Amino acid sequence: MTKRNPEDYKKIIIRWAVQFSPSLKEDIDDLIQEGYMCYMELLKYEEEYGLDCSFEAALSNHIKTTFLIFYKKNKAAKRTGEMIDFAYMEEMMGKNPWRKIEEYISLSKEMREVADVVLSAPQEFIDLIRMEDFKTGLSKYMRKYKGWSLKKVNQFWEEFKLKENV
Repeated sequence: MTKRNPEDYKKIIIRWAVQFSPSLKEDIDDLIQEGYMCYMELLKYEEEYGLDCSFEAALSNHIKTTFLIFYKKNKAAKRTGEMIDFAYMEEMMGKNPWRKIEEYISLSKEMREVADVVLSAPQEFIDLIRMEDFKTGLSKYMRKYKGWSLKKVNQFWEEFKLKENV
């Protein structure tokens, strides 16, 4: 087996890190580190089983696959709110979250359903509000994906106006 120098593969690792990073320095550093982990995993795999293609091609493929999984997990975590900092949540809800929970429970069924959509931010909803203004995008989402009638959507916006004025 040939001895491989990680410096020879630095460009491949950095290229993939830059391609997958949303331009934050911490993310690039994390991805570069993950790229070197892929390099070490591939070395071990090559030693045990051998490779059917060049090491460079196998490394690129392994990094790309790993980064795609990393990206999807990160995106899902952000969408579901798993990455919200506890201090931020405490500041937003106060030391005692029961008041906010009671406010949520006291909302009408429709208001809770809309709150759930906004908080979970499904991709379809995000796409609609990017193309339209928030009100139109939310209305279209509730009609198309939640089966709301036009009458129900209009009733929701009337109730929303009332809550907004209070």
